[in-house]
Amino acid sequence: MRNHLKPAQEQTVFLSLTPELLQSIRILQLSGGELLSFIEEQAAENPLVELDWKQRGMERKSGVRKKNDGVYPDVLNTVSDSRATLEDHVLGQLRMEGPPPDLFRAAAFLAGNLNDSGYLEGSLPELAGMLGISERRMEEALAVIQSLDPPGLGARSLQECLLLQIRRDPEAPRGTRETVERHLKAFAQGRWDAIRSDLQLSAEEMEDIARYIRSLNPRPGQGFASSHPPAAVPDVIVEYADGNVNITVNDAFLPRIRLNDEYARHLNDRLTGEERLYLQEKMQQAIALIRGIEKRKQTLLRVIAAILEEQRGFLEYGFFGLKPLNLKRISEKVELHESTVSRAIQHKFIQTAHGVFEIKRLFSAPLKSTKGGEVSAQSVKAMIRQIILNEDKSRPLSDQQISSIMSGMGIRVSRRTVAKYRDEMRIPNYSLRSASSTGKT
Repeated sequence: MRNHLKPAQEQTVFLSLTPELLQSIRILQLSGGELLSFIEEQAAENPLVELDWKQRGMERKSGVRKKNDGVYPDVLNTVSDSRATLEDHVLGQLRMEGPPPDLFRAAAFLAGNLNDSGYLEGSLPELAGMLGISERRMEEALAVIQSLDPPGLGARSLQECLLLQIRRDPEAPRGTRETVERHLKAFAQGRWDAIRSDLQLSAEEMEDIARYIRSLNPRPGQGFASSHPPAAVPDVIVEYADGNVNITVNDAFLPRIRLNDEYARHLNDRLTGEERLYLQEKMQQAIALIRGIEKRKQTLLRVIAAILEEQRGFLEYGFFGLKPLNLKRISEKVELHESTVSRAIQHKFIQTAHGVFEIKRLFSAPLKSTKGGEVSAQSVKAMIRQIILNEDKSRPLSDQQISSIMSGMGIRVSRRTVAKYRDEMRIPNYSLRSASSTGKT
């Protein structure tokens, strides 16, 4: 039987990312300190870009900036180095893997929540709630992250980090996985005889296991450029009084950008060939830079305004007043894609009357209350912290007691959830708090 091949027309729609659009996307996701570094790089490469520091209350002499007013924090040490960040490294691998779009989106979101050691910050239910997807899908996304290099990436504890590395190494000594799974604390304390007895290992095998575990990397994210500025410089400043909200993008430490008039005039001269093309190209790049920075500012203002419109309770009561909120809700309010909203808030800080913190903390997963409504995970954390602050320091509360207190407040939180949130806030358990209050070590 003969197959006949016939030509057919197929109409497809795709988005062409122009250099200007790509640069605009990059500028949007930069923090304040990173944006400053980017602007200076562009000025060094483009003779048409001129930076005016005096308009911002700063002076620049011999390559050194000096602040005149001293109102804003110094961002000179917040500029990241030229190495790729861990997030960049992970996103590059994700693009090569090519998971389905919704899984890619979730995995990319998790990549933005890896700390500088490579560990995942935040619980999966909370992160899934922030993104507006199921916990199961977020678990699948985490599995994708944990399959990438370096091994151990995306772990939520030291134990998980070590196990991820062991499971990917077929030559790991016999008994290594069981040692880490069941006896990590005993291993750290040097109680090897108990481990050998339980796993029926020889002294030589135990030595091999110990040597192997010590060769593993407890911080697989190290070696990449930091994804966060060393100082919490606010990208957005919010003032709230008498029901009125004032939102300002903090660009006071950035220079004014303007075109170099002298070079611009050369465009009208009788230049020919490569010189004219070169100046035209640099003119387009300079204009794209100015537009990209302005677009970043306007997008950030829109997104923050939408977030605070949803989180009016936060403005009044701080984290106690946070309600559940995810990226999808804000995306719908500002009519921007979720990825754009995510880029706008990623690694950026907000200054409010309740402190300076990452903008993403204003998003929170929902938890059911016994009264039929929902509360945010962030507000529950704030309540747990407050309960512990108010406890009798000579008789600290256990996680179960905190759970019971919150149940009386109409919020159903299990003992394990209290323990998990307490650990995330780096608050010791009741026995350690008791030892601290009595001066024991």
